[in-house]
Amino acid sequence: MKTRGLFSFALSAMIFTLIISCSKQEPIPETQQNNEYETFYEIIKEKTNLNKSLTETCAKNNVLLESAFAGINVGGGKFKTLSTKVYQGYEGVTISAYYVIDDNLGLPARISISFGNDKVLFEDVTQGEGVSYTFDYPENWQPGDDLNYRIDQTVYLSPVSVSSSIQLLPLCEINIGENLLGGLVAYIYQPGDEGYVEGETHGIVLSTLLPSTKIASWNDAIEWATNLTTNNYSDWIVPTIDELELLMPLYSTYFGYDNIRNYGYWSRTESESNPDSAYGGTLIGGSLLGGGQKEFNAQLFSKSNSGLLVRAVRYF
Repeated sequence: MKTRGLFSFALSAMIFTLIISCSKQEPIPETQQNNEYETFYEIIKEKTNLNKSLTETCAKNNVLLESAFAGINVGGGKFKTLSTKVYQGYEGVTISAYYVIDDNLGLPARISISFGNDKVLFEDVTQGEGVSYTFDYPENWQPGDDLNYRIDQTVYLSPVSVSSSIQLLPLCEINIGENLLGGLVAYIYQPGDEGYVEGETHGIVLSTLLPSTKIASWNDAIEWATNLTTNNYSDWIVPTIDELELLMPLYSTYFGYDNIRNYGYWSRTESESNPDSAYGGTLIGGSLLGGGQKEFNAQLFSKSNSGLLVRAVRYF
């Protein structure tokens, strides 16, 4: 999970000013009374241009939709604060929360994050730690939909909460070769492809990382990709042999034709008749960049072969 401070406060229970950069919209303070404690909120909504309609801007990667901040006087001149950020991206709405208390104990607390009808709970959150969760888009969502969210920090001393609503943006168009979603967008599913959904954009992202040590076998390649964590993503995998063929143009563009021609790349597709073999992909003749014909060659290799390279992919 992705993680996202420390604020100093005077002893008075007046509203504080939190400075967060935003485009053209002023912070909206709202003071509420919570038993004998004063709670304060500052909500900052950020849009690309408030003078344009919502359809003229879009979400790409994780766009900051809103920042929120709440603090509470817990007595004895001590304050507890909760800061949150709400992002929209291709894979959903990400809400992060960060809890701080000016207390030497800093005992663990509980933080719950609600978005629409969904809710997650984080136990034993130590002050100064950030928690984050990406919620899936609601079914049949549309740009402009207003959705409520709420973050509650409880258990340790008096509770503090933030609640507001966000307006969803349309998603930007995804193009092959863009650096998004943890790597390079390598392929976008077309009608007839497994994984294609009409009206939606799905495909394959290619990691730009190579193993730091030599891959000695197919098993090493599978293990490396499965354990890879980069750009906040950990769901990487070695591509199938069919996916490898689809990805070869991008391999050549970014990683060099000679690597493909001379070494080839592992796929995760195993031989159906020989458990000790798996498919790798190489090129025969020509260049993918033009000036000749290329032919993708899928062939079986012993899983102990140390002469192939590996790249990891993930799906969106």
